[in-house]
Parts: sequence; C-alpha cells; structure tokens
Amino acid sequence: MEEWHKWNKDLTKHPFHTSFQPFKVSKRISSQFGKTIPNFFHPELKSNTLLRHILYRRSRNMNTFIACVGNVRSGKSYFCLKYAEDYMRYNNLDFDINKQCSFDLLPFLRWSKNAVDQSYVLDEIQLQMSPREWFNVQHKVFNAFCDVQGLRRNILFMPFPNISYIDKHLRFLLNYVVRTISQGKVVWFKVVTRHELGKSWLTKVGSIRCSLPSKETIEQYEVIKKKFTDHQLKENIKVLEEFGSPTEQDMMKAEWHKLRNEKLKASIKYMNYITEKGKW
Repeated sequence: MEEWHKWNKDLTKHPFHTSFQPFKVSKRISSQFGKTIPNFFHPELKSNTLLRHILYRRSRNMNTFIACVGNVRSGKSYFCLKYAEDYMRYNNLDFDINKQCSFDLLPFLRWSKNAVDQSYVLDEIQLQMSPREWFNVQHKVFNAFCDVQGLRRNILFMPFPNISYIDKHLRFLLNYVVRTISQGKVVWFKVVTRHELGKSWLTKVGSIRCSLPSKETIEQYEVIKKKFTDHQLKENIKVLEEFGSPTEQDMMKAEWHKLRNEKLKASIKYMNYITEKGKW
C-alpha cells in the first residue's frame, strides 16, 4: 500500500504539457513494465485510449506502426501530427516537423539512425511503395527496417487514403489502423495478426475526438505539403509532355520498357541475384 501511494501521489499537479510524465514504481512492477510506466490515472491520459496503448507498447520495449486512412482532406495528416506532438511531449521533447515529417523514405531512414522514443510522420507513403511495385528497392529497404527496429520504441504514423495502397508485408506489420470520419473525429482499430496462419484482421477499439496540432506545426506542414504537391504536379506535367503525344507512343513504350528493365535489374542486383560481372 505504501508503494501504491508513492506511485499515485501528486497526479493532479502537472499541467497539460507535462501530464504524460512517467512515475517510478516498485521492483516487481518494474520487472514487468520496465523502469517507468505511464501515469494512466491522469484525466488527460485516461481519456486518450490510443495514447494509452502506445505508451504500454513503449513500456514493453516495442515500437508502434499506425496507419491513418480516410477520404481526401478528412484530417489524416493533422491527426498524425497531433499524436506525434503528444508523444514527444510525453518524453519532454519538442516536435520538429522539419526533421520528423517527410514525404520521402530516405529522410525517415536517416532520422531513425539516432532516434529513440520519438515519433515520425511519413506522409503519402503509397507514392513510393505502391503494392503494384512490390519488388522495388524501396519496399525491400522499408520492410527490412520495420522487421528489425522494434527496440528503438519509435512511433511511425503513416497517413494515406486506403489500406490497399500498401503491400501485404507492411499491412502485417501494422499495430493500429485509424480511420478519419471528419476533422478531429476518428475511429481506431487494433490489428490482430495470426502469424502462424498468415492472416490478420481489424478489431474496433473505439472512437476519438481530438484537437488540431499546434498552429506553428500546421503552418509549417502546409508549406512542406505545398512544396511537395507542386513538385509532383511538375513531374506529372513533364511526363505527359514528353510521352503523352499520340505520335510518340512508340517512343513512350520503348522508354517505358527501358526504365522498367533498369529498375528491375537494380532491384535484382540489390537482392544479390546477379553475378559480379553484371550478367543476368
């Protein structure tokens, strides 16, 4: 009983920005949950069931992969940014959107080298790792990363429109799926996986109403997103201008096969299925 009061004292003194502080616990509980466990009795954390699940996985030395799906402009990215901020606040750290949010896989992998107990938002992931191109290098690298980096206890949020836009391997590695209904209102599911059967399904846990991320984060995100969308539009226009003319269909097909063969050859070389001399 004395240990319980030591663990549960002064729960209401902390303001919101420090409400997710861990508390020291006894050796018996520490052996099961790690050196510290979240203060699940604080009102802010008690009502935030998804964050409770995330912090529990953290106490068990696990990372967490969360997919956020929904209609266009339904608040997927804002939801992920809000929870990424909350998780960093729990660790007494600031969320830097310029370092912890990107639309490309390479910045995320570079960030992960020195990141522990932090959060990251990898937006529009389906553009680089479409299930239609499951054999490319990006898929192999990212799947290998997700398979072996659990002890870093990082939280990865991945907003994209539909769960079918990522390949089956990545779907098996997901821990939670969040579906946005409208801005600030979501339904979240736990991913239940039967590894021995190679099957997985979703179990509904509940719904959440949450606020927007900080004003500074929103402004910086909109700048980054506009830069990304402008670049994508420029690339799409360039492709159609070079290969979209009916008189250039033959050249387009030849160029397409050339690029496809180079991409396939690079993928096979990466997977060590090619000889040192470069022969097939």
